[in-house]
Amino acid sequence: MELKESYLSCLQQSSLPIQNPLTVNKGMALVDVVSLLNTNINKHSCVLVEEKGQLLGLITERDLVKLAANGQDLREITVDTVMTKNLITMKASEAKDIFTVIKKLRCHHSRNLPILDNNNKIVGVVTVNSILTFLKPADILKYRQIAEVMSKNVIYTDGHTSLTDIAKLMATHKISCVVIGEKNNNQQVIARGIITERDIVRLHAQGLPFDELQAQTVMSTPLKMVQPEESLWSIQVHMQQHRIRRLAVGNSQGELLGIVTETDLVRAVDLTTLQNIVEILQEEVEELKDEKIKLLNRLNQELQIEVNQSKTKLQAEQEKEHLLASVALRIRQSVSLQTILQNTVTEVRQLLDNERVVISRYNCDGTHQVVVESVNKCELSLLGET
Repeated sequence: MELKESYLSCLQQSSLPIQNPLTVNKGMALVDVVSLLNTNINKHSCVLVEEKGQLLGLITERDLVKLAANGQDLREITVDTVMTKNLITMKASEAKDIFTVIKKLRCHHSRNLPILDNNNKIVGVVTVNSILTFLKPADILKYRQIAEVMSKNVIYTDGHTSLTDIAKLMATHKISCVVIGEKNNNQQVIARGIITERDIVRLHAQGLPFDELQAQTVMSTPLKMVQPEESLWSIQVHMQQHRIRRLAVGNSQGELLGIVTETDLVRAVDLTTLQNIVEILQEEVEELKDEKIKLLNRLNQELQIEVNQSKTKLQAEQEKEHLLASVALRIRQSVSLQTILQNTVTEVRQLLDNERVVISRYNCDGTHQVVVESVNKCELSLLGET
């Protein structure tokens, strides 16, 4: 299973989609944490609380929404009084593959997983978004529709609702967004906009009066809605391009049908299916290896044939050169024309490995006569014949 091992090894600590975390100390005021998250709003949804590199706790956007819903003054609250201390973490040495990471996030219904080294020092954090970006599971998501995974129980309210009440809805229902809209004559919700946890954090950082602000004045609008029959892959691409974490689902009349989030996309990535894909890829790689070996063997054989042919040709050329040199030497050493001609036919026959080599003399009347020959012992002589 070389491919599977290779695939998993590239998902080890050095290759896992680990983000550099935002870290704060336990004595920091929450208002400063809100400002920090607001500055990094498109990259981070939580901060890690640390002391000398050791992880003490975690604060998420949802934690801040709960505090905003209660109307608490974040300038008077420090991180250590509200941070989550009972954390779900993973050692870098334990995070051998992406399957383990996804299982842990699913099991604990978490969107953020801090990664620690063997000395409990903070390495980083894995998020739902970074997992989707890393996996790019197009082959799985292209063939699944939004309707299969969307949440149909959508919390909504009208545009006159205050931000404080919006935050309370999020805290009460443990949700990351509230749709703003109203019902039509068919008692179906027509969505006009949306307010998310991220919006609450951003607006709180601006020090705005939540009790006085109405949803319709700060909601994100117009609301991008997708159709339930669209593929999950298409909405993942849209989420990544626009750096959003959720999309409203509606029909052609604009009626709200549900909400789909990044977490829903991760749930749609079936681990067994991923493992099966790895197995199939392994078989394909093995086949490619066999084909490659066969190709190399064939090329090696063809190359050997070419080498042998070149060697034979070179040897023949060397023999010819040797013959010419030998004939030339004999000519220089001989004073008799008959001897020179006899040596020549003998050398040529030996080189060509023929039965007979002759030299004929042609007369003016068109006749000719064999004057010199070299012949195999078994053959009759043609010497003197015309």
